[in-house]
Amino acid sequence: MMQLLFLLLGFTNAIEKTTVDFILYNGKIYTVDESFSIQTAVAINGDKIVATGNDAEIQQLYSAKNTIDLKGKSVYPGFIDAHCHFLGYGRNLMYSNLRNASSFDEILERLKTFDPTATNGWIIGRGWDQNLWTEKVFPDCKVLDSLFPNNPVYLIRIDGHAVLANTYALNLAGINNATNVNGGLVVTENNKCTGLLIDNAITPLQNLLPVNDPAFIQTALLRAQDSCFSVGLTSVQDAGLEKIEIDEIQHLQDAEKLKMRIYAMLSSKKETLDYYFSRDQIHTDYLFIGAVKYYMDGALGSRGAALLEPYSDDPDNSGLLFYTYDSLKAAAEIVHEMNYQMCTHAIGDAANRMVLNVYADVLLSTNDRRWRIEHCQIVNPDAWKFLRSMI
Repeated sequence: MMQLLFLLLGFTNAIEKTTVDFILYNGKIYTVDESFSIQTAVAINGDKIVATGNDAEIQQLYSAKNTIDLKGKSVYPGFIDAHCHFLGYGRNLMYSNLRNASSFDEILERLKTFDPTATNGWIIGRGWDQNLWTEKVFPDCKVLDSLFPNNPVYLIRIDGHAVLANTYALNLAGINNATNVNGGLVVTENNKCTGLLIDNAITPLQNLLPVNDPAFIQTALLRAQDSCFSVGLTSVQDAGLEKIEIDEIQHLQDAEKLKMRIYAMLSSKKETLDYYFSRDQIHTDYLFIGAVKYYMDGALGSRGAALLEPYSDDPDNSGLLFYTYDSLKAAAEIVHEMNYQMCTHAIGDAANRMVLNVYADVLLSTNDRRWRIEHCQIVNPDAWKFLRSMI
């Protein structure tokens, strides 16, 4: 028996170790396996986790070029963002940051330092919120016109559903006090544009932005990736992408530069849907195009969310519905036929009610498509009961 024991020990010591890039040990490794077990060590090679186990198991089977003593710290799998605008975030990193500005004057000071070279002369900012100011009122374009008479200015509210533009930019887009847009609003005062555009009224100006150049898109994607990876975010669901944007995602992934895993919701623009609906769904290790993003209404902060009753501070306004029941149902039926997931932005209770009714009528008794309402922020109590009955 003693001879057999020594033989087994000798065999164990003779096991050839596999060389990996990293071994992390003496930590808390959250595996997220079926039992959600917690291990103390992990072996990593390239961009793959090779094995997890206790310190002795991993060090017995693997040798590493680099070892890291975690000293009891935790290691998690990459985080997943289930609703974001990954490319949009990368673009925002290239704009003037207007977040947390305590006044419109502070925004103006930030804009003065913005270099518009990368944006082809456009002064673009993102993140202003009038609710943080002493006077919680929407700004207008008067000061922008005097400070930037020869540059188009495009300032995106924090929710992305309102833009403040100067007169130069409005003129480029042909927007004036007589402009009417379905699902949007050009705000006027004394028959003059204030520069404030709500929801779909933004589109004519947005189409002129110099941010769809392939080089600009690629730079934005890589900046977003660097920022996300730095905090452990490794997979995203990007809510609403057009073909030109997906093309650049694929180019960077083919070049092995973009390693972010992306679940892409298509933009609901006709040309984008026509292209992808005429082809097999794209599903690779790093890109899955499986959904379509629709917008049913706007946002609360810009008073575009569609409500059953008027806004308390704006009694003539109940928000904006971007579709009728019939038009949304027609879109949903096509998405259903093409076997895509439908993801519809709805914030106000009127918008949520309509989306729920359309989903119920299209899905009928086979609710197996995992269709989503994005945000689902204000919901009438009766609609909650209806929603529960659909799950």
